[in-house]
Amino acid sequence: FRRVLFRSMAAKTYPDAEGDLVTRIREIVGPKVPIVATFDMHANFTDEMARGLDGAVGFKTCPHVDYPETGEAGMEILCKAMAGEAMPKLIHRKIRMMTSAEGHDTNTGPMTEVIALLREVEATPGVLSATVIAPQPWMDVPELGWSVLVVVDGDASVAEGQRQADRVGRHVWGMRERFRSNRISLEEAFDAVAASVADQKPFVLSDASDAPSAGSFGDSTVVLKHLR
Repeated sequence: FRRVLFRSMAAKTYPDAEGDLVTRIREIVGPKVPIVATFDMHANFTDEMARGLDGAVGFKTCPHVDYPETGEAGMEILCKAMAGEAMPKLIHRKIRMMTSAEGHDTNTGPMTEVIALLREVEATPGVLSATVIAPQPWMDVPELGWSVLVVVDGDASVAEGQRQADRVGRHVWGMRERFRSNRISLEEAFDAVAASVADQKPFVLSDASDAPSAGSFGDSTVVLKHLR
């Protein structure tokens, strides 16, 4: 089995392309073959994905530098399942919260606290993995929002896994204001530039929703149009 990394796939005719992919794979291999997927921190996790997967592991760094570690963690769960050494069960807790990536840096800011909590959860007996998925808020899909994913070993650990997922969910919701990114309109930005003194140059105007690192093309001309 190959480990597959899911990011934020988009399709014109279906709002959850990756969920559909998981469902189709499950239909091919049947209910007894374990499926474990790894995820970008900024993917959007859905109930359809949860129904088709035995396990899911996501990045714990932003900027994302833990590709190998995430792959190894997902593959370890999968290999244990295939060898009969574990029976992974995936618990999904959706949080109706959207935040932009400015607050997701795992070196500074509120996300460091979230990752520390996930590490604590992973130290709980019976827990194989704990992840938060914080999708980009620019996607127009029905199930958009943060997700907490906890993978446990066996039915006996499901209740504890659910408790831990709820615990992380409540904690994240309680700190939601700390993820707020204050933006201003282009008109306000230009007024601020015009009112500034000359020695404060240069000025940088950023279209945060058009970042190539977030999956966009990086070709927006909105700022240029306002500069005419």
